[in-house]
Amino acid sequence: MYITISSSASSLLKTSCSRVRFSSTFSSSIFRTLPSKSPSSLLISNRSLSSYSIGFKSLQVVLSYSSSLKLNNNNHWRSPISISLQIRSTAVSPPLIHQFERKIASLGLSVRLGGIEAEAAMLGQPMSMVLPSVVGFKLSGKLKNGVTATDLVLTVTQMLRKHGVVGKFVEFYGEGMGELSLADRATIANMSPEYGATMGRVAMIEVYLRANNMFVDYSEPQLDRAYSSYLQLDLSEVELCMSGPKRPHDCVPLKDMKTDWHSCLDNKVGFKGFAVPKESQDKVTKFSFHGQSAELKHGSVVIAAITSCTNTSNPSVILGGWFGSKEGLRVKPWVKTMLAPGSGVVTKYLLQSGLQKYLSQQGFHVVGYRCTTCIENSGDLDESVVSAIAENDILAVVVLSGNQNFEGSVHPLMRANYLASPPLVVAYALAGTVDIDFEKEPIGVGKDGKSVYFRDIWPSTEEVAEVELAYFDEAFSHVIQNLIKQ
Repeated sequence: MYITISSSASSLLKTSCSRVRFSSTFSSSIFRTLPSKSPSSLLISNRSLSSYSIGFKSLQVVLSYSSSLKLNNNNHWRSPISISLQIRSTAVSPPLIHQFERKIASLGLSVRLGGIEAEAAMLGQPMSMVLPSVVGFKLSGKLKNGVTATDLVLTVTQMLRKHGVVGKFVEFYGEGMGELSLADRATIANMSPEYGATMGRVAMIEVYLRANNMFVDYSEPQLDRAYSSYLQLDLSEVELCMSGPKRPHDCVPLKDMKTDWHSCLDNKVGFKGFAVPKESQDKVTKFSFHGQSAELKHGSVVIAAITSCTNTSNPSVILGGWFGSKEGLRVKPWVKTMLAPGSGVVTKYLLQSGLQKYLSQQGFHVVGYRCTTCIENSGDLDESVVSAIAENDILAVVVLSGNQNFEGSVHPLMRANYLASPPLVVAYALAGTVDIDFEKEPIGVGKDGKSVYFRDIWPSTEEVAEVELAYFDEAFSHVIQNLIKQ
């Protein structure tokens, strides 16, 4: 019997047994190719696997050098990948559908495995899995203008953590799905480790459904489905938000951020507390930064990072990060800024659109690709900043657009770490502190000498969509063709 690895699976697991054992090997005997009229690509990072593309018209191995494979996979797959693997089971019907990369659940079914398990399966070793419960998450409505996919996924993560989905599948459905782009869906699917699920799945894309006479129109009323449990979210209720200071699912609405920060200073040490004495909460530490007068206090932002993986694969959020420069605002020099795109596609469309120059003006230069800040690859802070923090016990802050913000995971000195969308990362870098109410307090002073508020510079959904439409497809096509040639 066979299983199929597919970027667009037709159904969830259905089986009469509670445990399934399967194994796979990369050999010609187990590749079941697609018709030549529907070519597909499989991106594999190991150069030695490129030989397996020889003789198979529907299998194309694209080697990765400096980009995140899942980002290229999501954009490049235009038709379903079908790779047949041997399965050791006598009670599986219909065939088990499986894929190793969690972000591809935005296209179909993708069960999250550890690297060791995936590599063992590739080498022919069996793997066991218990079929999990399935939690239904219904989305309705539409995101408000200016609210990003990051705000949505942080809200979803908080809801699912409260509900409890560890070891379970989560399936997203409802008419609200019709309002989300593939990149938005991928952002939700990619956060499955943070909300604890084995998989976060959304229904298949239209082209696959039509090809298999299974088309689902999200705009039509949908029947309730049978799940182990249910959640529901109206997209119009999602607000601009951040998550922190120590866990991805501690979501805080932007309007409540300053209040929440002061609560964290007061609370006893814990996930939402630092127990900072009242008498020292307002202290200001002055120091010299390369001859310039500088100051830090509790809540000062010292690292602002637009990072790979969860957010930079989504042009609708990365393209909003340029806005501050048009008002003449500048990030303070002691704030370490960095941009780590998930792939060269991001760099390409930022350059083509002219937006990279605005990010560069704020210090957001490309420092590399793939994982950086989330896994403590942010590099060293300036010695004067380190001394000011360590000697005065300053509770400094990191704001990043990644998916991990556990205490000490970004930098040993950084106890407070907040996840935010790329535009919010830039906004807080400009403000220089999280101890600010964006609704009432100015971010800074513009080139005309007037106070500039958050509402003056926040880009609209339409502005971002216009830039995305103009540059994204061309940039992606250019980069993927270069990868294929290699």
